[in-house]
Amino acid sequence: MLRAISLPLVGDLFYRPWLNKKIGITKHLFYRPPPVLEQLLPEMNRMKALPGARVAVLRSIHSNINFKGVRKEAYILERLRGSPVHLLTVWGAKDGVMPIEYADDVRRELPDSIVRVIQECGPCPQMEKPELFNLMLVSFLKDGSVPAAQDKS
Repeated sequence: MLRAISLPLVGDLFYRPWLNKKIGITKHLFYRPPPVLEQLLPEMNRMKALPGARVAVLRSIHSNINFKGVRKEAYILERLRGSPVHLLTVWGAKDGVMPIEYADDVRRELPDSIVRVIQECGPCPQMEKPELFNLMLVSFLKDGSVPAAQDKS
């Protein structure tokens, strides 16, 4: 759907903030929608209704996605290569936005970084698997080590 909306005239004509709610696209961002989503959706809908929100979303889509998928320029790996900062990437294996192969790209392009893939998780692991995500992040920030991405739930 994002690919179709990325087309300038198509997106301008058809993208409407209420469309997300109508087709439940937000819930498709998760392998299993977390309970917090029911509290988050009203806030997301409020933000979509703000003046200029529709234009901002369309500009973001147009700058990062085209009909073929994510624009090559949107990949940040080239800009991160050679970073003096130790990097951690946490990926949801059921990411419907970015293909799982992108995690392999991160491993290949940033061999000194740590990449963890969480099974049965969409592109928002910080929301869908917060305990596991927080454990990994805190461990990484403390001493640079990260436990394997094993779900304890």
